Amino acid sequence: MRLIILLFVFSLIFLDSFCQENKLPKYSKEQYVHKKKVFNIIGYSLLGTSTVLFVKGSILAKRQKKATGNSALNWDGLGEDILGGISGLASIPFFLLASHYKNKAVSLSIHKENNLMLRQNNLVFTTQPTLTLKVIF
Repeated sequence: MRLIILLFVFSLIFLDSFCQENKLPKYSKEQYVHKKKVFNIIGYSLLGTSTVLFVKGSILAKRQKKATGNSALNWDGLGEDILGGISGLASIPFFLLASHYKNKAVSLSIHKENNLMLRQNNLVFTTQPTLTLKVIF
């Protein structure tokens, strides 16, 4: 019984991998690269906004401290500092998603490649599956 099941599974794999119709995967490498770029742009824009807001809040607090001459706690730039911190923390998930899509685009690529073969004294293009796996050490 095990032999029949194994032969059935291997025949399905063989038929699926060497069939001549072109099946496209759900997402291609280019789509993963595009998603990575979009999430990187969003992450960097949020990080830049947080930097600008944080610097602006710090400058407002220092100006107010110089104008009043008080060494007491100053609340003028606190709103911008808080918004800058929230914006900086909000950029982290976008960078994580960008690295996830980068790894998906780089790690595994399955496509069907046309190869030139000799068949009955003629050169013929045949479609064969190609698996590309990148391992980072």
